[in-house]
Amino acid sequence: MVFEDVDGIGTAWHPAEDNSGRYFAADEAELTLTLIVEAAIDSYDSAALSLEDGTADCESSIFGEFEKDIESVYRLGSDASKVRSSLASLCRFIDRIPAPGASKNSDWSADAAAFAEDADDLLSRVSGIHARLTQLVTVYLALVAQKQNEDMKRISGWAAILFTPSLVGAIYGMNFESIPELTWDFGYPLSILAMVIISAGLYAVFRRQRWL
Repeated sequence: MVFEDVDGIGTAWHPAEDNSGRYFAADEAELTLTLIVEAAIDSYDSAALSLEDGTADCESSIFGEFEKDIESVYRLGSDASKVRSSLASLCRFIDRIPAPGASKNSDWSADAAAFAEDADDLLSRVSGIHARLTQLVTVYLALVAQKQNEDMKRISGWAAILFTPSLVGAIYGMNFESIPELTWDFGYPLSILAMVIISAGLYAVFRRQRWL
């Protein structure tokens, strides 16, 4: 088959000449076009099914070891974007190009309408898959931020608890002669008791606030 641009308006189809100099009939060219478009739609349908399965697997693992799957989610999103772009081109192809010698009442017109509907449905499916994958990445980033926030709370809580005995030890570890508590008979056990009580109190407070 031969394609020819007509005054920049669109692509016209003409019967193609084979090596023997014979021309294919319009029906043969129309059948060939139908088979090509049908095969393309079937291949895109298989690709959409594969993308749906991969997306479902990623969604099921989002609250598990999802950090290991973020790379596969990115690859799936990239594949979905490529398939969506190709499907958009296929939709434009079906809408724009008539069969050779076909009229509005020909079989190709009915086939083209069915193909266009199938291609549009596939485009909607793949666009939905791409949106789901984008949402998965957004949820993953939110989970990472939440986990980091919880880690910061935990670190801050333990830092405050450990700061108390460090402060008491630093105060009474200074080499000043006029520190009254150093001469007390019970100065050492009282300082240890103060460290334990204050640390336990801070632990209870942070535990109640769910920082620990």
